[in-house]
Amino acid sequence: MKRIFLLSMLVLLMTSQVSAQLYEQQISASSAGDQTIALGRYRIGTLIDINLSISGGWAEDGGSYQIAADWGGTPRVIFRSEGDIGDRLKFYGYKESNAYAYIFATWDNQSPGENEINELKFYISSNTEFNINLTGSFANAVELVNDFSISTIGNVGIGTTSPTHKLSVNGMVRSKEVMCDNDNWPDYVFTDSYELRSLDEVSAFIKANGHLPNIPSAQE
Repeated sequence: MKRIFLLSMLVLLMTSQVSAQLYEQQISASSAGDQTIALGRYRIGTLIDINLSISGGWAEDGGSYQIAADWGGTPRVIFRSEGDIGDRLKFYGYKESNAYAYIFATWDNQSPGENEINELKFYISSNTEFNINLTGSFANAVELVNDFSISTIGNVGIGTTSPTHKLSVNGMVRSKEVMCDNDNWPDYVFTDSYELRSLDEVSAFIKANGHLPNIPSAQE
């Protein structure tokens, strides 16, 4: 009985190890000019983790990405965290069937005259097997939607790869409650001690600065 129990535990342990197996591959692309890199064919319904390092003139950077798709759907970039390359690196893809999808990446070389050689190394992992040798056709691919991104300076973007503020949202926001807190925001205009500017002073301020007094400019 003890032997049967130990054997059963061994089988369960082996099963859990197989189910947790991680498949990994690396793709390197190095050339001058812009690049289109085929990243292979993947199963829909599983998570694809990509860590990228970039070297070469005007391109010392990198990032971390997660791509996934629901059954029968087009893949989406559900998470990306990177340096200042959000507008230079884009992901494309298309579903071959309800079970498989092809993924691509494009790189915008911004060195002078695009003469510098940029090397991109993609370290890819997934919990299901994938084939980087099946490249598909880029002509069938569409740019993938980016759901959530974080920049290296801490800006968060939803629906955008280049968040310019602590939270940048490209789309409609629905919220039950929003709290704004800033020491300099109280409105003192209607207190007895507040000295109102004359219309001439307000007009002169607008002409000189392009916005109302005590109101942030468009750049701010």
